[in-house]
Amino acid sequence: MNIKKTISKLLLVLLLLICAGLYSQSGQQQRFFCKYCGMEYSSVRDLTANWCQNHPLGKRGYKHELYEGTVKAQYTCKYCGMVYRDLMTLTRNICQRHPGGKGRCHEPAL
Repeated sequence: MNIKKTISKLLLVLLLLICAGLYSQSGQQQRFFCKYCGMEYSSVRDLTANWCQNHPLGKRGYKHELYEGTVKAQYTCKYCGMVYRDLMTLTRNICQRHPGGKGRCHEPAL
């Protein structure tokens, strides 16, 4: 097979993946997280189509909501300042200073 045709096909596949939202312009796979439970999905569509077990309004009947911050080495709670290494751990632990009252989990600062 001709090298130019191979390169052209690879570029076309990469362009299709970028357009589909599966890869960012930096070439890394995009990741989308729920701001309430930290679950990771490869698309916003998949994220918002699924139920969130840690939603503040209840475990049943509420879907994941997009975390709009960036992927970081550590995440900080916007109410108390506690730091965790990932969103899932942050959002699964109780925040003592949450304005919603006792029993509410940490929420990530953007």
